[in-house]
Amino acid sequence: MDLWIPITLFFLLGLSLWLFFQTLLAGEDVRLQRASEYLEVQKRVETPSFRQRVLSPLGKALVNVLSRLYPPRTLERLDEYCDRAGRPLGLTGKSLAVSKVVSAFLLWVTATLVFRGKLVLPAAILSACFGYVLPGLWLTSRIRKRVELARAQLADAMDLLVVSVEAGLGLDAAIQRVANRFRHPLGELFSKAMAEISLGSPREAAFRGIAEALPFDEIKSFTASIIQAERLGTSIAAVLRSQAAGLRKRRRLRAEEHARKAPVKILFPLVLFIFPSLFVIILGPAMIQIMENLKP
Repeated sequence: MDLWIPITLFFLLGLSLWLFFQTLLAGEDVRLQRASEYLEVQKRVETPSFRQRVLSPLGKALVNVLSRLYPPRTLERLDEYCDRAGRPLGLTGKSLAVSKVVSAFLLWVTATLVFRGKLVLPAAILSACFGYVLPGLWLTSRIRKRVELARAQLADAMDLLVVSVEAGLGLDAAIQRVANRFRHPLGELFSKAMAEISLGSPREAAFRGIAEALPFDEIKSFTASIIQAERLGTSIAAVLRSQAAGLRKRRRLRAEEHARKAPVKILFPLVLFIFPSLFVIILGPAMIQIMENLKP
């Protein structure tokens, strides 16, 4: 009986040591595995891809060469257009200019390959002209969509500004709250304006930047009223309240205008598609019966 106690203790001690070393070795294996995985990830990250090694430098060189075909003032104007569109795909003035040239060249080559004979020259010229204006048309459509989205957001943003200012917040804090509440494009522009103000830029210049980035009447009126209130020292809450009432009225008038245009827009599908189908369904059997009766 006395031998069982040391045997049991020895067995438990050996089992404890075995479990301890197994856990230690397993932990070392896990750490080594994690370290090897981390080294592999770092190796993949540090190794540049084919796009980074070849395509990106080639694209930058092509942009730098072809952008020299444009005068600096034209490039600045194209860059302003890209800024108004929110810089889709990271476009700049130089990349937009190069995309115009490349698009014109590609469509010109396509036209020369497709058409034959006397049609080659006019088709190539028309295709090149269309390819040159195609990026601009796409960018114009992006600007229009961005302006429409900002116009739809502005009324709700103005209501939130009025509530925030009347609740006791300052103008900067209220605008920052609107920037956090709304997404692209209005929230992004308000955040940009607040960042410029925090860096020391005048508030008037920051608000003028918003009006230049989104050139439509409502935002111009809003920024002009804020600038005027800052100059004259009038109540910001009263100015914002009047602007919010004006925006709600404009939105209601715009909805009524769209409602009045709806019958005119529906007229052409009715005449071209609905009425012919109705005529076939209604008059078809009668015409068939009349033709059978007229047979000798």
